[in-house]
Amino acid sequence: MSDAETLSFLAHHVGEEHGIPEQLRSRLSGETVSELRADAAALAKQLGIAPQEPDRERDHGGRFASSASTMNRAIRQAAGYE
Repeated sequence: MSDAETLSFLAHHVGEEHGIPEQLRSRLSGETVSELRADAAALAKQLGIAPQEPDRERDHGGRFASSASTMNRAIRQAAGYE
């Protein structure tokens, strides 16, 4: 898959995350997921689309943020260490 195809694929999904109508998703621009998300948020605002809350928090690279520290804390509490 070429870079252009990858960005097009990502733009489609980022647009979907932000509630952008399908026919406008190809207009999103950016070289990274963060840039695509920023453009999608700006377009959604211009279109009057309410911000969509992500299912889970993501880091700057678009990956789901780690919940390891929360899980580790819960395990320690269950074992009686905290």
